[in-house]
Amino acid sequence: MKFRIFRTLLLCLLTVGTVVSCSSSKSLYRIREEMPRPRSVAEALPDARRGSADAQYAVGAFYLTGKGGVNVSLNEARVWFAKAAAQEQEEAQYMLANMYLNGKGGLKPSVSEGIRLMQRSAQNGDAVAQYKLGWFYMDGKYVAKNESEGVRLIRLSAEQGYPEAQSDLGKFFQMGKCLPRSESAAFRWYRKSARQGNAVAQFNLALCYDLGIGCTSSKEDALYWMRKAAAQGLEKAKSALRHAGEDY
Repeated sequence: MKFRIFRTLLLCLLTVGTVVSCSSSKSLYRIREEMPRPRSVAEALPDARRGSADAQYAVGAFYLTGKGGVNVSLNEARVWFAKAAAQEQEEAQYMLANMYLNGKGGLKPSVSEGIRLMQRSAQNGDAVAQYKLGWFYMDGKYVAKNESEGVRLIRLSAEQGYPEAQSDLGKFFQMGKCLPRSESAAFRWYRKSARQGNAVAQFNLALCYDLGIGCTSSKEDALYWMRKAAAQGLEKAKSALRHAGEDY
């Protein structure tokens, strides 16, 4: 028997197949969350000057964030990202691509150069670049719309463990978007993403447990994951809990 403890919410989600997309509206230009291994610019600079691409990326990242003993300087960040990108350092290519697309760091906006660098970063294996570029193709932003290519890139990102891509891949499997429809695959990808803390995936996983989508229905698991999503501030999760009689 399916519990359907969140049935009121489900009625509001019919236009997206009871699944919430987590991605296409995200900001293009974002500072990557991981910080480089060196603890300061002073520590990274000697290797950067000797030509280490990873150290050059690290210096650029410090100037971008204003950490490591320096103030924020997008121009300095751009200089060091460019040095590393020229050596095919994929993270630097991703950051420099965003600078070109947004006209940051003293650069004039250039879609052609931004996309070229984003494609190089994706080809070199950067999961964030694969994800962002995938959504460019999905939305037809900066490039000709090509949903099959978009899904391919997002899947590559998901397979590297990027949680936002995993969440979206679950959606694609559930809806059969450029992939064979598979509720079991959708469940697996939602779970992978949810376990990494992605709130939207936690929400969607709760709905899977609620309705038995790709899994055995479980009220306890549905409530557990919905509470996890709500604890991160996801308003739809809070609303779902209130409709289910939870004090949230």
